[in-house]
Amino acid sequence: MDKRDIKYLEPRKTILEQIRSGLFKVILFLIIFLTIFLFLIPGFLSLVLGHDLEKIEDNKLALENIDIGDEENAFFDLEKIQEVYRGNDTSGGRIFKYLDGEDWDDTDVAEILDINKRELRYFDNAAEKDKFLLPALAEPYEGFEKVYPLGEIRAISQVATLRALNSLRNGQDEQAFKEALNVIKVGNLIEESQIHMVGYLVGTAIRKRGLEAMQKIINETDVSIYRFQYYYDFLEDTKREINTTPLKIEYLNRKTRLKNITNGQEDMPGYEGKKAYILQNDFYFQPNQTLNIFKERYQDLISYWQKDCSVAAEKKSPTIMIDSFFEVPKLYFTRNVVGKFYANYGVVAINNVKNKYCQNQVLVNGLELMLEIKAHYLRNGELPELLADLDIIYEESGKIDVFSGLDFEYNKEEKILTSVGMDHELGTEDDIVFDLNFGQEEEEDAEKIEE
Repeated sequence: MDKRDIKYLEPRKTILEQIRSGLFKVILFLIIFLTIFLFLIPGFLSLVLGHDLEKIEDNKLALENIDIGDEENAFFDLEKIQEVYRGNDTSGGRIFKYLDGEDWDDTDVAEILDINKRELRYFDNAAEKDKFLLPALAEPYEGFEKVYPLGEIRAISQVATLRALNSLRNGQDEQAFKEALNVIKVGNLIEESQIHMVGYLVGTAIRKRGLEAMQKIINETDVSIYRFQYYYDFLEDTKREINTTPLKIEYLNRKTRLKNITNGQEDMPGYEGKKAYILQNDFYFQPNQTLNIFKERYQDLISYWQKDCSVAAEKKSPTIMIDSFFEVPKLYFTRNVVGKFYANYGVVAINNVKNKYCQNQVLVNGLELMLEIKAHYLRNGELPELLADLDIIYEESGKIDVFSGLDFEYNKEEKILTSVGMDHELGTEDDIVFDLNFGQEEEEDAEKIEE
């Protein structure tokens, strides 16, 4: 037999090789299947489950139609303020030292006040008005992006506060009170108006400056005790429920931006360019579902803002979050996943905004109590042993620490009145402390000299 006729049999595959070969085929099949599946499933999900909500009813988050005459509106006085001069230090840092009572320079302060005489006149004219409204917010609207600049208004309020402290240093106590009250009034007008979030924060900052100046003036003043009633009534009149309009405007801005994204007039953050195709999938992006998330969020925030300052904010989880890499695949089957991620984008630290309102409420209540304590001091020659020993002259209620919902902490020996602050704990950095020294150190020093 010719050797060439002999057929050589291929060696049989081992069991391990057979398993490898079969496993490879299975993996290859799964890859092809999953590729086709993943390619087709978005369209399937969009077709079957891509039904968005009907139109969202959000009338409760609409703005009011407000009509204020130009002559009544403090805005048109403040609008005239151009460039505010804040001293030789172009950054304005020096003026803050003066406001804190550090490195006071009579010449520099006099120059600042003289150069800003015209702007201060506009500021005082605004303080004579009872209303403030940005013209752009006078009528209901669907949202806007442009924020009216209020930087110069905030700057002139600092100069106005400096003017009050300068009057105090020059022994013009009643003038100092009047000038500080003007600062509080302007801040209050802005804070309680129909205003965007940035403007609201400017209003709270201006009001806070004026209230802090009042604390120094009350502490050092020699003005007649009979004037205290007027100052007390003024402070009492500044008390208002928290203004929730900024939250409504935040919602309307998000609503407008969402509408622009849906219409292709604006890019969604994280989905620019080629990634924008996913916005066309009715399963992964549902505008009304997304808007409903915003609506519920801002309604919850309004509800929280309207609660007492002693109520801590609830910690809420983001609308969607990934705790590990293995959870990523679930996003593929998550309805409105793009909208949920967008709902987490650019959220304002709203709780901190409310805290600024609460801090000002503490300052108002603390100043009212300071007036009571100083009246007691002037009548009796010493501080009361306890707050309960005060002969309440002006009013019984309203002098609590709003952060605790209880009385202020009073210490006669240390001559201080203390609020627990935002963290609701006494003895921490955010405590708000009122100095009740009332010039007693000077008296004690004079007694020591005589001895």
